[in-house]
Amino acid sequence: MFIFQSFLIFAILSLSILIMMEGLSAFLHALRLHWVEFQSKFYLGTGHPFHAFYLKESLENAQLITEETDRLADISRGQH
Repeated sequence: MFIFQSFLIFAILSLSILIMMEGLSAFLHALRLHWVEFQSKFYLGTGHPFHAFYLKESLENAQLITEETDRLADISRGQH
């Protein structure tokens, strides 16, 4: 009899927790949708276009910046 009562308490507690979690999930989803819809009122769409990141291009740019920095340092020291 004790095992049956323990299982009944465990089952009721587990189902209660699952129902609360599902309710919280539904509430958060609705809240998120309201937030997204609210924020779209203030979206202007201005900004920068997306450019994909390419490591090779970034390394080439870094090399060019390094060379230009070295050239300017040589000029400032008087070494043309």
